[in-house]
Amino acid sequence: VDVIRGIPLSLSICLFPASLHISPDRSQFFEYDSLTVSCDVGWVVKRNTLKEETTECGNTWGKRNILDCVISSLRPRDSGQYWCESWSGDQSSTVNISVHGGHVILESPALPVTEGHSVTLNCRYKKTPSNLTADFYKDGSLIRNETTGEMTIPAVNKSDEGWYWCRHPIGNSSKSWITVSGQCRNIISPPSPGPTPRSPPSWTCLEHLPRETSWGHPYQMPEPPQLATFDIKEQRVPHGWLSFSP
Repeated sequence: VDVIRGIPLSLSICLFPASLHISPDRSQFFEYDSLTVSCDVGWVVKRNTLKEETTECGNTWGKRNILDCVISSLRPRDSGQYWCESWSGDQSSTVNISVHGGHVILESPALPVTEGHSVTLNCRYKKTPSNLTADFYKDGSLIRNETTGEMTIPAVNKSDEGWYWCRHPIGNSSKSWITVSGQCRNIISPPSPGPTPRSPPSWTCLEHLPRETSWGHPYQMPEPPQLATFDIKEQRVPHGWLSFSP
């Protein structure tokens, strides 16, 4: 609907996938670190790893309560994809967790970072002191050297999305993919005068990472998520809302 009582309208769509929370929010962990994955009420945490097919928290791994799944002492075998799933089979997006027995990891967010927000990367050494000089790389190119071992991007945008890793005097971290998500925005503009018909609107959303990703090594990360365009007339809007504004 473009006009209600003669008033031009614009349409905004905000998509809210099922809540998935990671604490601490990072994709790389040292062996013996702890990890908490949280879901909405009625959802459970599941994962795929190199050693196991899809399994649920509390069966052979993790301690489950109403909302959380806690792994108190991570091992490399816990590396894999984690997500929330409802009793009806609905699924959240996935996060990739890798557990390392080495001395250096890159602390970067496992969950998507919203455009315009800041993000801090930390090249962490397992032993004290952990904040030594480090080089930070994106997609294979050196982007910055920091004497504190920490790098901040003040306002991320889609161009900041990519593979990151760091070089520490003690060694190198593995690579981690950082996802940048867009903010809610209008996708239908007020109608323009004239008889020229407009093409159906569309929007772009982030697909879930495939469950069947092959993990050739506990530290191997899957390919980055792909983007797909959907026709608003043909797709439902799960976990979201529509708002009309004059």
